[in-house]
Parts: sequence; C-alpha cells; structure tokens
Amino acid sequence: MKSVFDSNQPFGFVFNQNILSNADVKTIPAYFFRFLPYSLIITLPSFLISASLGIFLGIIAGYKRGKFFDW
Repeated sequence: MKSVFDSNQPFGFVFNQNILSNADVKTIPAYFFRFLPYSLIITLPSFLISASLGIFLGIIAGYKRGKFFDW
C-alpha cells in the first residue's frame, strides 16, 4: 500500500499506465475515440428504435383514451 501512495503521488495513480500500452495508444483521448465508433453503432440504432416505438405507442394510447384498456 505504501508503494501506491507516496510523496510524489499523494493521491495514488490517476490511471493505470498499462491500459494505454496494451491498446497501442499514447494518450487518453486516443484511447477514448478508438472505441467510440463501436459504442455509437450500438447506441444510435437502439435509441432510434425505442424513440420511434415510444412515439408510435404514445399516439395509439392517446387515440384510444378512455377505452377498456385504460382501466
């Protein structure tokens, strides 16, 4: 524990240096933007599908307001 918290780095390591060397990048922004396209490929279609489905079901629910299924 003493090797983690010393007088040169009183708050410990800010991040693990091995993460950058294992990913073949030199900066944290390069590491972040390296995986960003994969995150966008997953999140954007799911957001568009859920937003479209939610709006569609909301319109249907508003149109059939006060019917049997509202109770």
